[in-house]
Amino acid sequence: MTIELRKYDNEAELHNWVERPENISSVFGEVIYLPGNFFIKTKRNKGGKPDGFVLDLKNSTWTIIESELIEHGVWDHIAEQIIRFIVASKNDSTKRIIRDKFFEKIEGDSQIGTISKQLNVDNHRLMQYIDNILESNTPEIAIFINDVNEDLEDMIEALNVTRTNLLYERM
Repeated sequence: MTIELRKYDNEAELHNWVERPENISSVFGEVIYLPGNFFIKTKRNKGGKPDGFVLDLKNSTWTIIESELIEHGVWDHIAEQIIRFIVASKNDSTKRIIRDKFFEKIEGDSQIGTISKQLNVDNHRLMQYIDNILESNTPEIAIFINDVNEDLEDMIEALNVTRTNLLYERM
């Protein structure tokens, strides 16, 4: 993966770099990327809007993506947001929304037949296949951030998730 060594003026600029197809494939491999342009909610309706989601059908994993600037603060902003996303990912209605969005993406890209064939799954069973991935796996968390400090390292260490990727660039 090529990291652009430059200063990001805002979170949107960093995220625009993240969601370039060549960067998504460089970091995650052959996956389905879904922009996080929708809210996910905890069981008690605490909402959040991650920056994106990745579905890795080959490895049966899924990932929540967040782009952040360290200046926003680890404990007051970043940690709270990441924890909220993890909790929301356990909500059945949130999983259904994410599943449906991935399926709409696959359908909109006319990839149902191709992906079903690659996975050796009947076309009408692809949605169930995606549902099984979301139901059976805790999401991985990928944080793209412009710098790292000790608080962020402590937060990452404290998270009890399958894997947390910390992707950053030093300015």
